[in-house]
Amino acid sequence: AELVGRAGVGKTHLAQQLCVLAGSKSGGGAIYIDAEKKLSVSRLREIAFERLLEDQKRHDGVVQQQQRHAHELTDQLMGNVSVHRLFTTRELLDTLDRLEDEITLRNSQATAENSSGSITTRTRQIRLPVRVMVIDSIAAPIRRDFDMMGGSSSMNTAAHRASAIFQIAKKLKQLAHDYKLAVVVVNQVGSGNNNNSTALRGSDHLRRNNALDIRDGEFTASLGTAWQYCVTTRIVLEHEDDPHRLHRAGDAVVGSSSVRMATLAKSLVSKRTKLFFDLTNRGLCEVVVPA
Repeated sequence: AELVGRAGVGKTHLAQQLCVLAGSKSGGGAIYIDAEKKLSVSRLREIAFERLLEDQKRHDGVVQQQQRHAHELTDQLMGNVSVHRLFTTRELLDTLDRLEDEITLRNSQATAENSSGSITTRTRQIRLPVRVMVIDSIAAPIRRDFDMMGGSSSMNTAAHRASAIFQIAKKLKQLAHDYKLAVVVVNQVGSGNNNNSTALRGSDHLRRNNALDIRDGEFTASLGTAWQYCVTTRIVLEHEDDPHRLHRAGDAVVGSSSVRMATLAKSLVSKRTKLFFDLTNRGLCEVVVPA
């Protein structure tokens, strides 16, 4: 599954939230591949604690007991999220090769400890089987290696770029199949411009987008058609207000809203649908927007 959207829309928040849900709802651990150095461990812990505390409040007990239990469960969950930080495409491919051993070990430890069920039923630190793997983001290392090297692109570079993308996709699909993982990749937004050339215009601009970028609404997703057909599920996150727009002190922000929209743009099992959400201390939460 792919999460795509502009910077600041909530892609990394959702990726972290999925790691939390793997533990709190499915009794599973997570692997987080951080290729942009965006992962905030404190934010991940905050989402976990707030969601687990909300679950505890549904049971009888005093507030202090609920908070203590939520903290204990948060520690368990955080202990079952492994983080891999990398920079290049080669490092990503090598990491994916090594993950098979890590997943096998973690799953065997979980089986030995009889760790079936939800994390919310446990009171001691144990290993959980890996259920989710996140790459944040899939485009970052490829852009560094192939799209920012300087000079004009060549057929050789394009061929290596496409080959790397297909190798990554193949390894991800194999891991998902062999270990029954949910694989989630965060993707950046592309501009449709040639590597270091000036922006293309008119029909040339459209041809460039059709060749290298995926049109979805008003922006394009990175990695182009080589990646487009590797994705089975695509979720597009959007916001109405630009979060990077600068407002001078004293300026009034008229019509500003924190509500964003998530659209299921591609799926093998569901029709296109959308919902509205806001970012909270518990992560992404659905909101009802008046018609």
